[in-house]
Amino acid sequence: MGRFAIRLIQCRPSSGQRWQVDEIIERSGVSADVILELSHITDLLTFADEGLGATFVPLVSVRSLPARLRRRVRVLRLEEPQAVHETTLVYNAERMSPSARRFREWIVSRCQTGAGDCRVAGAGRRWG
Repeated sequence: MGRFAIRLIQCRPSSGQRWQVDEIIERSGVSADVILELSHITDLLTFADEGLGATFVPLVSVRSLPARLRRRVRVLRLEEPQAVHETTLVYNAERMSPSARRFREWIVSRCQTGAGDCRVAGAGRRWG
């Protein structure tokens, strides 16, 4: 397949997902004409719904769309392994409430048993 260009509605360069989208586009052979750079996912979806271009957003954002938008927009799910937005749990172990401690333990147990799509890496590591 040859190169082609898409009109792209992008997150601002300071966004955490922007660098991932830029890398995916670069590897894909697609040329992107970035027509808008916005700060909020809801704005990306709104402008895509208005037909101004395409956008990349986390799947959870699409699942939470209002029904009127879900009927109008089309979603192509990426099977790109680098299209994963890593999230970390940050906490102060010395000042955790009992409920926060239980939440942390629940996440760790789900990751260790394979019940969730996650992994525990560097658990308890201090940064700085």
